[in-house]
Amino acid sequence: MVIKTLDELRQADDRTLRFTPLGLGLSVQMRPDAAADCQQQVVAEFELAPDVGDGARQSFEHLRTVYAYGVLCYEVYTLVGDHALLVIEQALRERFVDFHCGTVTFVDRNGVEHPVAVTRFEQVQEFLRGRQPGRRMGSNGGWRLRLPDGRLMGFDGGMLGDLRAWTRKADLLRGQRNRGIEQALSNLRNFVAPPTGYHLNGQVEAARTRRDLAENHQPAVGGHDTGWTAVPGAPAPRCRRDGLADWRRRVVHRIGLRRLRRVHRPRRPSLGMHHPACRFPAGRATQ
Repeated sequence: MVIKTLDELRQADDRTLRFTPLGLGLSVQMRPDAAADCQQQVVAEFELAPDVGDGARQSFEHLRTVYAYGVLCYEVYTLVGDHALLVIEQALRERFVDFHCGTVTFVDRNGVEHPVAVTRFEQVQEFLRGRQPGRRMGSNGGWRLRLPDGRLMGFDGGMLGDLRAWTRKADLLRGQRNRGIEQALSNLRNFVAPPTGYHLNGQVEAARTRRDLAENHQPAVGGHDTGWTAVPGAPAPRCRRDGLADWRRRVVHRIGLRRLRRVHRPRRPSLGMHHPACRFPAGRATQ
């Protein structure tokens, strides 16, 4: 390890300076003070809703604080991006306990209900492991979770896949587009915990993961259909809760009905080179 002085630790990382608001600059780079301001503006774009759990909010703020130091050390962005994937699962766990108001009810294979008082999600996992000793991975032994509205669903140990299925069953997350994003984030989470190899990400990947945490999962962790709350001056939020319906509305809004009619207007048939209008006049020689 190379021991650096305090002045050397304060030097901006050249790799970070290459990322400008207009994209990657191969022949240009930003000034250190401008890069620091730019990266902080990126992480200040999204704010969590007021009723998001304290644990997830504190983890979110930690990521926002550490992200700014990527100007001095490029490797910080990898740590922020990887930890943000774990915060998503943390937020879903906290939301699970709050959603059931501290009492989670399980139903065994005989139809007998077992209410469990919980204050943290680990107690749910401990209950399932105690009731199903020696069970195989992927087999819940016939135990099901009762939702507050009375519906039942399978719940296998409380892993990330169970939490994703629970958010869908409880109607906290919706949309086919979100389903693909959730699966991709789950795959990335499994890649970093436990780690399967060395990888290096940049500020773009780290900021995108934090955006997915705030935008796609906030309806599940905070109970807001809007997904996220923009700070003053930030771009207008995009609604992702209705999938295809929202996509159609955005298309109509952006290009307008007039352009839609022009796009869908039947095309004129091609005349072709053998059409009479395309023949050479009589007596004209071709080269």
